[in-house]
Amino acid sequence: GSSDLIINWFGNLRSIGLVEFDLSAVPAGATVNSATLDLYHSTNSSQNTQYDLFRVTSPWVENTVTFNTAPTFDPIAVASLIIPDSSAGVHRLWDVTSIVSDWVNGTFSNYGFWIEEIPIQGTGIAYFSSSDVGTAAFRPRLTIDATINGRVPEPATLALFGLGLAGLGFARRKN
Repeated sequence: GSSDLIINWFGNLRSIGLVEFDLSAVPAGATVNSATLDLYHSTNSSQNTQYDLFRVTSPWVENTVTFNTAPTFDPIAVASLIIPDSSAGVHRLWDVTSIVSDWVNGTFSNYGFWIEEIPIQGTGIAYFSSSDVGTAAFRPRLTIDATINGRVPEPATLALFGLGLAGLGFARRKN
């Protein structure tokens, strides 16, 4: 229910974000030419902070997940982004072509992305808008360009908005 995914390590709190998209609009057998995750970065308090995306490997439920019940994830990052300055109020983009292609082709089950500051002990604090933010243009968005049976569908880019399971941030005290 929060309008923000808060990703940080501050005051011994560790926060991660989870974002999942329904890919049923992309038919089996489609070739994913490109895929981009777009998160609106509403607030930032540090510079040169790295945020990595990891493939979630088990199901989770937006309304009930907590840090202690968080899903499992593959520790190998599927995409990385360094935010170079303290600018906010901008869209941040990760190239997620490879993992979205694996989801569409059935190589891996789609349970979404785990977003975390790297290194975990870092000092960055970033607020990304969640699916619960009031303005649709600020919600998480996955844009996929795919070829289906040798043809690019109209419109050429399938934009999947986080209307189903989208994102949330949560925190836990570090032991």
